[in-house]
Amino acid sequence: MPIHSSAQQTPLAGLEQYLSDPKIRKVPPGSEAAVTVLSLIRKYTAARQDIIDVAIVATMIANGIGKIWTYGTARFSRFSEIEVLRPSA
Repeated sequence: MPIHSSAQQTPLAGLEQYLSDPKIRKVPPGSEAAVTVLSLIRKYTAARQDIIDVAIVATMIANGIGKIWTYGTARFSRFSEIEVLRPSA
């Protein structure tokens, strides 16, 4: 079942649905990602509001994930370490 945003769904319910979906691969950040975060912040001079995106990219790199599918392509397109793909409608 795909995760859909709904005015009736609470954030907790959405998170529980995400965590219980076996089709969605979950990856831990780990200590390697923390070091990569620092490297990416230096390389891209990330602002405070960019830290979550940097942490996502660092976690991807640490886990050997090279592609992200997102509607927020502009947020990730500056990272040359990953390929950014936009889902089709």
